[in-house]
Amino acid sequence: MAYINQEMKQVIAANLKPVLAKYKVKATLSVQNNLKIKLTLRAGALNIKNDWIVFNREFKGVLTEVTEPFFVDAFFHKCFKGDTLDFLTAAAQAMKSADWYDESDVQTDYFNTAYYWGIDLEKYEYKGV
Repeated sequence: MAYINQEMKQVIAANLKPVLAKYKVKATLSVQNNLKIKLTLRAGALNIKNDWIVFNREFKGVLTEVTEPFFVDAFFHKCFKGDTLDFLTAAAQAMKSADWYDESDVQTDYFNTAYYWGIDLEKYEYKGV
């Protein structure tokens, strides 16, 4: 059963701090209903929306505009290019640092995970280099 508490949040926050500093990103971390931890990106030097559009153009052959809400989860964080991909990969690893596991099987409607996690990009503001 999914569960996350404040002690687990502190472990994640400690692992996220150097990642946020390295990529010059400001963010907040919150626990929602003791089931999910959410990293909300506020501002930074990463051009996230551009890296999303470049990925779509190169791999899908189409230009897909970013629509709100813009949210990254366990599967979606690899759909970016450049520094954004590096940042989201490191952030995803930090988000899973509090003894996270996922033994879910969606085909049999069986969900067993330590906790849910996500990265909210909706309010992110690109500040340039």
